[in-house]
Amino acid sequence: MISMKQPSLVLHSHNVPGYKYQMWATWTVPKSLPASSLVDWIVSAVDRSPEMALKNIIINTHGSPGYLHIGSGVGVKDLNEFKRLRGKSIGYIWVIACEVSKGVDLGNVCPVDEYNGPYFCTELAKASGTFVVASEELQSVDPGFTVFSVFVPSGYVDDYEGAVYRYSPAGGRTRISANGSDAYD
Repeated sequence: MISMKQPSLVLHSHNVPGYKYQMWATWTVPKSLPASSLVDWIVSAVDRSPEMALKNIIINTHGSPGYLHIGSGVGVKDLNEFKRLRGKSIGYIWVIACEVSKGVDLGNVCPVDEYNGPYFCTELAKASGTFVVASEELQSVDPGFTVFSVFVPSGYVDDYEGAVYRYSPAGGRTRISANGSDAYD
């Protein structure tokens, strides 16, 4: 399991299966919430936090390459909204979603296919001004993908499955361990 320094905010999609992580602030995002309002929620959490800072933002949702299925959806075209986070004190954005970073890493070249995971994650890191952690594999809190029976204590998320990458706000990505132990290196 990955220990999340607090205060952290977790945003659960309205329909994400499995365990609902618990952090300093834990919110469920309705299906119709646009990306602009999602960013408003994050700004509000930062402004209400004891230190006027969040150590982590955890986005727990369904995903596909280069796309977050949270609220009304977040793709490359929605990332300008995240520029409002640049002036805020935010540690990391942890994306817990299937295949979000899946795709061919083309560096800073915009792919023809807007649903390219590495491009999306890099652009999210650049827009928000913070590091982004995401996997290119299917994710589950249940090793058997059948019954969500794993208990995750407050302040933790379960390990990732498959290849995990840390995307820098300066551009580029680094492969890290599935348990996130080297995410802060």
